[in-house]
Amino acid sequence: GELWTLNGKIILPQEKADKNIDVQGLIIAPGYIDLQVNGGFGIDFSVEANQVKQVARLLPRYGVIAFLPTLVSLEKKQYSHLLPYLQPCPGGAH
Repeated sequence: GELWTLNGKIILPQEKADKNIDVQGLIIAPGYIDLQVNGGFGIDFSVEANQVKQVARLLPRYGVIAFLPTLVSLEKKQYSHLLPYLQPCPGGAH
């Protein structure tokens, strides 16, 4: 099959392509967006919120390309220490 893109977006097939890429039998699939990640890989954001970037580096190998870091229910006073680590952050191929 074919997948056509233009400026990073999927488009309808065209008559001619500027560039052809042979994926050599690999599968092209959309990435997952996980809306609740309390941690992962032995890291619990309720304990180690400062490790959110480590989890972000590991999730793509399992198909997750974006996620919302979350916390389990805690005592109110704990949130002010943990939430600053769970702010929006741009991702990338790295």
